[in-house]
Amino acid sequence: MSKKYDFREFTKLPATKANVINLCGKDFIDKLTAQKIFAKDELFWEEICKKLNIPDMKKQREQEEQERLENQEKERKRLLTNKKLIDKKEDKGWEVLIFELPDSEMFGKKYFAEAYKEEYKNLLDGYKNEGEIQLNNWVSSPSEAFSGISSCIYEKEKQVERLLLSIENYKLLKPIYLMFLYLSGWDEHFDSLTKEKNKENFTGVESWIGLDYGFLDFLEEEGLIQQPQKRGKNYKKVTYACMTKKGMKEVREILGSINLEGADRSLKNREYHEEYINHKSQRDLWREEKASSGIENEEESD
Repeated sequence: MSKKYDFREFTKLPATKANVINLCGKDFIDKLTAQKIFAKDELFWEEICKKLNIPDMKKQREQEEQERLENQEKERKRLLTNKKLIDKKEDKGWEVLIFELPDSEMFGKKYFAEAYKEEYKNLLDGYKNEGEIQLNNWVSSPSEAFSGISSCIYEKEKQVERLLLSIENYKLLKPIYLMFLYLSGWDEHFDSLTKEKNKENFTGVESWIGLDYGFLDFLEEEGLIQQPQKRGKNYKKVTYACMTKKGMKEVREILGSINLEGADRSLKNREYHEEYINHKSQRDLWREEKASSGIENEEESD
């Protein structure tokens, strides 16, 4: 920040030559002018600030803000140490505790809430604090504290639902991912002077993080997936693939026959896909009509 702004902030005066002369004296300004140091120059305002002992205002503000935050944190710790439990409630299986904090000149009279769900603590062992919620903001009444924690509980329930699904999917996908990485990878060796590849300098199997585009093309040729971004005039790098009903049918048969933990649950969770696969939509009928008439079935590109 320019020292000109420091002058203006410290003195509460406009940064004009007249104000500088009044504060520093005309002789001092004439000396600067004789050295060809003018008010348009940053050096001019540096000399003015030195003359008036004006501190670095940016640094001073940062220090003041740091002190304010430190004092605020000290007060928060003091209040939490002396919190008082005033009510217990239940919401969606969560035990809700509402606390009253002592009066504070800095914060006033405040309340906050915490919630616990023992079921999640046991179910999500290893996932820190998934069975605990604390209202981050202190509020002005017990009812406001309960309302705030209820909103947090609603969001936490959705978060835990996604987490549980992710854990379940991981159990199923772990062996699939490992097989994919292993079968698509190559041996990696630590460089040695001899350049010989052996068990002494073997470091593991290395793989690209991504799908083999050539393999995706084979799947598309079989009608198991589509790659809309590769079609049409606006060709794009492929970032996603769309599995067709034919592909869905085949992968569900694979999951039904494979011995992997979670495969049955995954099929059950998407059991409605069976109805989708067997249903012929207007779009499906249109495709069949195009195919039977010998017209190439061009899909719209995204």
